[in-house]
Amino acid sequence: AEKLKVKSIAFPAFGTGVGGFPMQACAKLMITCVYGFIPVAEHLERVQFCLYDEYGYQAFKAIYDEKEKLV
Repeated sequence: AEKLKVKSIAFPAFGTGVGGFPMQACAKLMITCVYGFIPVAEHLERVQFCLYDEYGYQAFKAIYDEKEKLV
């Protein structure tokens, strides 16, 4: 994204469908990676997670809310 000077990007919950990766683990991993990238991001302004259902939304929201308390 930085190389292409992308300002926004969207990701699905990788591996949680047919791959069977646990939604909570995916949320924690992906959100932690995004927060880790913030200090070096020069162009990226927005990251959006595209989630299939309320279960996925709640899993990602819980991890996001945890991270926001630490910032």
